Amino acid sequence: MIEGPVWDPRRGLIFSDVPNGGVYCLDRSGRVETVVEHRRGIGGIALHKDGGLIVSGRNVAYKGPATRDTLVLLDRDEPLGIVGFNDLTTDTRGRIYVGSLCSSPLDPAQRGSPKPGWLHVIDTDGSSRRIADNILLTNGLGFSPDGARLYHSDSRANIVGVYDVRPRHCRVYDCRDDDPTEWQARPRCDLERHRRMEAMRARAR
Repeated sequence: MIEGPVWDPRRGLIFSDVPNGGVYCLDRSGRVETVVEHRRGIGGIALHKDGGLIVSGRNVAYKGPATRDTLVLLDRDEPLGIVGFNDLTTDTRGRIYVGSLCSSPLDPAQRGSPKPGWLHVIDTDGSSRRIADNILLTNGLGFSPDGARLYHSDSRANIVGVYDVRPRHCRVYDCRDDDPTEWQARPRCDLERHRRMEAMRARAR
């Protein structure tokens, strides 16, 4: 089952085989070569600027020339019930957006009653946070051409969410009503409201 297709202008079409494992490249001549061996369950792939790859699966990891070992960027979380990660994308600042899985979409016993996961963002400093919840299956993430909106498909819930992304005034999207020190995804990011919250925090200092 092919997943995570991404076009590399230098090499060709990069894709994974979820049940059988591995990442492969189909070049312009039609030849297929192995890029990453064995790793199963990769639902999302992104290109790294050094020629390596960011891949999902049992964790979110970097594989490439910078290190001989797999570099884990975001791991499973047993207390939260996160068993792996599916689709992912990156923004122009190098941040990674990825959907977590709390049940396996390949397990027939779990498909009938999937447990919701989250949408996560991994920052360029290596930190990560959850920015949206109740996500059954992240299966399609992409930015608008100007980078101002993130489109997020939850294929089990049959919805596509659209979020305004305003990196100049928000860490990711918008601050919470009940706790202005925390952040979450919102369908619309209210700049004026954010400024009011910033003023409230400043007065409280």
